[in-house]
Amino acid sequence: MGTYTIRKTMGRTILLNGKHTALGSQLTRLFLEDGDRVTGLVEGPLADPLPGEEAEENLTIIPWNRSSPISVHNVLVETINRIDHIDEAVFLFQPEIENKPLHELSLAAIDSYIDTYLKGSLFLLKEVLGYFQKQKKGALYIVLDYSGLEVLPPIDAIGIGGMEAFTDTLFILYQNEQVAIHGFSSSTAEKPEYAAFIHRTITEKARGSHGKWYRFNERSVWNALGFSSKNR
Repeated sequence: MGTYTIRKTMGRTILLNGKHTALGSQLTRLFLEDGDRVTGLVEGPLADPLPGEEAEENLTIIPWNRSSPISVHNVLVETINRIDHIDEAVFLFQPEIENKPLHELSLAAIDSYIDTYLKGSLFLLKEVLGYFQKQKKGALYIVLDYSGLEVLPPIDAIGIGGMEAFTDTLFILYQNEQVAIHGFSSSTAEKPEYAAFIHRTITEKARGSHGKWYRFNERSVWNALGFSSKNR
């Protein structure tokens, strides 16, 4: 991946997990093109920058372990130390779908799913919301991404459904706070189109408001190329 073309200056500082996923990479490119600074959280060997990334001054790569409360806390500390502040956070919830009926799942697989995706998500979201509360400003975008599935397997139904209900609760609990929260949802396998939809919604609709779901539907060509969505 080469360096990105910067069109604007004095952009926002954005924290984004899942930088090296298809959706995270697309979103990073779009925000960098806006002149925003992006801190991308990655896990394991993917924490090493790709060729060209280390030369991108507006992109910071920080390794983390989502299952470790200490690691998650240190992510915020290191981010602030390196880029001074965070304006917005884009939280990607992208579980690895295990398409099996419940009775075929091992107990270890269930335990690992809850530990990795649910606990890890809550750890990071707690730290981000705590930071925004102290700063008395900030925006959080919770992005659900469950590629290509209209009917979720049981364990993923718990994860996706739980995150959706959790986000609905945040809408209510933070409606009088100076933290804007929105949700995005899609089962599309078309990551560039979903990323473009998320980016355009944030820049043209979501900033300055609070408490809405924006749902991307790939089935319409106009949705993919234009700006049609279901939202509530």
